[in-house]
Amino acid sequence: MDIRRSIVSSRSLAPFIRDALQAVVQESVSSPMEQAGLAQEVEAGMAAIRQSEIMPDVMSSPQHAMGSLIQSFAAEHARDFGGYNPAAADALEVKFDEHDIAGWFTSLFDWLKQFRKRPLLPSSSAIGTLPESPSVALFADWGTGLYGAPVIANSISHLEMPLHLVWHLGDVYCAGTKKEEQKRLIELWPKRNGAIMRACNSNHEMYSGGEGFFDLTIPFTEQLSSYFALENERWLLVGLDSAHHDHQLAGDQVAWLTALIVRNPKKRVVLCSHHQPFSLLDKQGPKLSAQLSPLLSTKKIFAWYWGHEHRCVLYKKRDDWGLWGRCIGHGGFPYFRDQFANAPVQTAPNGLTWRRLEATSASPGGTVLDGPNANIPEHTGAYGPHGFATITLADTHIQEFIHDADGTVVAETRLI
Repeated sequence: MDIRRSIVSSRSLAPFIRDALQAVVQESVSSPMEQAGLAQEVEAGMAAIRQSEIMPDVMSSPQHAMGSLIQSFAAEHARDFGGYNPAAADALEVKFDEHDIAGWFTSLFDWLKQFRKRPLLPSSSAIGTLPESPSVALFADWGTGLYGAPVIANSISHLEMPLHLVWHLGDVYCAGTKKEEQKRLIELWPKRNGAIMRACNSNHEMYSGGEGFFDLTIPFTEQLSSYFALENERWLLVGLDSAHHDHQLAGDQVAWLTALIVRNPKKRVVLCSHHQPFSLLDKQGPKLSAQLSPLLSTKKIFAWYWGHEHRCVLYKKRDDWGLWGRCIGHGGFPYFRDQFANAPVQTAPNGLTWRRLEATSASPGGTVLDGPNANIPEHTGAYGPHGFATITLADTHIQEFIHDADGTVVAETRLI
């Protein structure tokens, strides 16, 4: 089965879901309370799948654990209960045999029992070392195996610039199971000999309890925990786990980060996480902001890169925190383009544009990348472009490049 190319739509599930629930739930759990609870949970998951879906022949996945797990199971077991139908140009839609849908759901319920939330690994005192003026590739929400994701992997693999660190900021779809982590992240990871590899934990990977991320990806990248640091004489790069507890920092991360910064008072600090501390177009991160308030309010953090929100947004420097914010969650998941009725436009290569947005009470102003996605050919105009970032940490500043999926630079900024 080709998990890398699989999509699961509500169209393929909806015709059978209610009859299957009636037939299966009573056989799968013992008490009436458990039966009712499981039926409600699956119904809620299906509703979340429907609500997240824009076009049924393009991958979608809800911010909902049960909905994402249903999709993961369907993709991984498609050949057991049906097969694949051709869908979009580079995707296969899972189909089901209505004659055995009750067996499909019985297997789903048995499959769900395996997932247990992995414990948060303790922080390590070991800090990775970086050379002088290191260059870093950053990409997020990339783990689809489809659309711009393999194009980005190829582009990073063949960039002419040196790369010392290759870093994914989280999300492997639909629920970060071991098979998905293997097929959609590990096997497609950009090939850069000698480069350090790092990955951040994410909400989609925690939908399966973090089994794929903690059991496969952490050993693959050779990091010791889901939060970590790398340094040279002038810079401290820190990866945070904002997903083990959703959109906040679990365990001793705040104390650990604070101690790191206290020990390195002259170094500029760059944070990377899956979730956002603030946003112009999506939800805010009040728990993250509150947890790190002493460090943010005293301007200890120079820059913060994140994903989760499926866009590329470059924020103006946030004066109250002295911080540059960057959302780069446009690494491979199909996201519907925003409607910018009157937002001013700055042109970029490959037919793309930057839309300027005004500040709000929660966020500084910034620019958001807009334009067609050439990697979703049947719906090019409906979805926003995929891409990634590279940064070089110079003596006192960051030289930042935003790339289209094919590697073309669509913005260059000097962060000082």
